[in-house]
Amino acid sequence: MKTDFSSSAGTMWIRDAWRILKKSPLNILGIVGFYLTILFVVNIPGEFLGLDEIGVVLGTMVTPFAALAFASAGRDVTHNVPFNILSAFYEGWRVSTIRFKLLALGFIYGALVVFNNHVIRYLSASEVAQWQFKDGIFVAESISAHIPWTGIIVGSILYILILFVTCFAPMLIAWRKQSIGKAFFFSLFVCLRNLLPFVALGCCYFSIALIGTIAVSTLSILLGGLSSIVIIFWAIFMTAWCYCALWPMWVTFFGSDQSHV
Repeated sequence: MKTDFSSSAGTMWIRDAWRILKKSPLNILGIVGFYLTILFVVNIPGEFLGLDEIGVVLGTMVTPFAALAFASAGRDVTHNVPFNILSAFYEGWRVSTIRFKLLALGFIYGALVVFNNHVIRYLSASEVAQWQFKDGIFVAESISAHIPWTGIIVGSILYILILFVTCFAPMLIAWRKQSIGKAFFFSLFVCLRNLLPFVALGCCYFSIALIGTIAVSTLSILLGGLSSIVIIFWAIFMTAWCYCALWPMWVTFFGSDQSHV
C-alpha cells in the first residue's frame, strides 16, 4: 500500500477517469442509471411509511455494490475485458461471504449518515428556529442572518470522515478479503494520509460541474427552455465521471493486483 502522494495525483485520477468513461460510455452510464433506479425503488418503503431513515439505510446498503461495480468496470475497461451492467454489479454479489459483508458495510454507512443528519439538525436547531416564514416562503434576510454554521461545519467534517472510512472499503472487502473493521481502518488511513490529492480531485470536479451546469443551463434556455432536463443529464454524466475515478485511485494506493493482501 502506497501513501503520501502530491495534489497532482488528483488531476491524474480525473484524466484516467475520463479515459475510462470515454472508452465505454454506454455501460458506465448504464451502471449509473441502474444504480439510481435501485435507489428509487428502495426509497419507496421509507416514503410510504413516512420514515426517511429507512430509505437512507436501504439506499446506502446498495452503495457498496455500486462502488464495487464502478471500480470493477474501470478495471475491465483498462484491461480491455468485456463487461456489462449486470456483470459489474454481480462483482460483489456472487460470493455469499462478500455479499453479506457489503450489506453490513452499507448498513453501517447508512447508520452513520443518519446519525450525522441528527447531529446537523441538533446543532442547527436554534438558528433554523429563527428563520421567518411569510406568504408561503422563507424570508431571505432571516436565513442570511441566522446561518447554522456550526451544524454545517461539524456535519461536513463528519460526512467527509464517513466518506473516507467507506471510500475503499468495498474493494478491500471484495478483492483483499479484509474484515469490515480492517477495511474501514485502511480506507480512512489512506485518505487521511493523502488529503491533498483528494482536495485537488474535489475542487476540480466541483469546478467542472459548476461551469458545466452554467453552460448547459444557458444553452438549454437559448434552445427552448429545457434546462431542468439537460441539467439532470449533466448530473448523471458527472456522477459517472466521478465514480470512474475509483479504479485509478485504487491502483494508485493499492496497485492493480487484486490477489495479495
